Amino acid sequence: MKKNKILFINPGYSLEELYGDLAKAGNELPPQNIAGLAAVTRNHGFVTSILDCAATKINLAALKIKISEISPDYVGITSTTVTVESANQIASEIKQILPSVRIIMGGPHITALPKETLEMCHAIDVGIVGEGEDTLIEFLSSDSKSKPLKEIYGIVFRHSDGEIIRTADRSLIADIDKLPFPAWDLLPPLDKFYRPPGDSINRMPAAGLVTSRGCPGRCTFCDNRTFGRKFRSHSATYVTEVIKELVGTYGVKEIFFMDDYFMASRKRLREICDSLIEENMDLTWTCTGRISKAVNPELLSLMKRAGCWQVCYGIESGSQEILDIIKKDIYLDDIRRCVKMTRKAGLSVKGFFMLGNFKETEETVNKTIKFIKELPLTDFHMCYFVPFPGSAAYNDAQKYGKFDKHWRSMNFYFPKSFVPHGFTEERIEKLFRKCYRAHYFKPSVIF
Repeated sequence: MKKNKILFINPGYSLEELYGDLAKAGNELPPQNIAGLAAVTRNHGFVTSILDCAATKINLAALKIKISEISPDYVGITSTTVTVESANQIASEIKQILPSVRIIMGGPHITALPKETLEMCHAIDVGIVGEGEDTLIEFLSSDSKSKPLKEIYGIVFRHSDGEIIRTADRSLIADIDKLPFPAWDLLPPLDKFYRPPGDSINRMPAAGLVTSRGCPGRCTFCDNRTFGRKFRSHSATYVTEVIKELVGTYGVKEIFFMDDYFMASRKRLREICDSLIEENMDLTWTCTGRISKAVNPELLSLMKRAGCWQVCYGIESGSQEILDIIKKDIYLDDIRRCVKMTRKAGLSVKGFFMLGNFKETEETVNKTIKFIKELPLTDFHMCYFVPFPGSAAYNDAQKYGKFDKHWRSMNFYFPKSFVPHGFTEERIEKLFRKCYRAHYFKPSVIF
């Protein structure tokens, strides 16, 4: 009996296109989302493969040859807002080569704008809205049984009469430990094609890892439609086994925990750290953190003993007014406390900031610059404020400034999408560079 083939594609883009002048510090981490879905379909008997165009830099002509060779029955394409046009172009080319192939799109963009995306992307047959694992398998299984698409929760599709139909939401996966380990083996070699951010490089080869889903934060710039607000996490045992596979099979020496809220559960974090210490692996790691009272000296000390060397905090602004507007739910004194405490524990601290927020003024920017100079940060990262589809800011942006809704312009690294009232793109760019100088010209950083 012939087994159906499914090919997953991560659309390509150049680091110059994504990061501009910061391309050399750009990063490419193994796409866990695709590798995870590939593991699920493989476990269900589908002949599964992955083409990571972003990592391999394969051009469209070479991609078409690869697709013809694989000749899949299904193609799954992931897409963010900034890569959706590239994904659409790839889908259109695939349809010309293989007219009967069923093309499925997933990712945060189509989850945020399902109908609008299908209206633009005529080659996409079905979009997955929200978490993909259970929905994808039900669609693939139902397709062979001719089950009506309207009976499958969590999708958007184009009816035969051209009408775009969105079905009811699917419930989130309660126990994400039931998911298989990502199919890292289907990706290009991890040690040759992937690297962490330039300001978070400690050792190579490196991999990014997401160990939880959902964030209870209210930040207006965040789209949490894919994984929701409820925090769900892999157990410490699951996380440790994934890491052991990355270290033992793929030679990974560095992990970047990219969870929205990695330190949400102190109990789980302690268990992960205790397990890493017990396993005594040749591993160092960095993680994202949230400014909160959950951060304490004892926990930070344990993290350091377990191999952590850097914590990345989302600080966003040095103006309390801006923090309140974007509903960050943190205070400047809490930021000071967490940063100083983390440094005292012997860990590096990278601060994430955003410029050009709603109601940004020269005064709020100057407060941010002063705050940057004050904080004992070891690393610094700033991007431009972007009201992404699915975020609370998306619907309000035009009230606060010039908002270009063109999807390709929604890039953190260029002030093209949103410019607040009272500013020009040129002025925002100058202030952006001034913020970087505020950090990197500090005597402690130069030293």
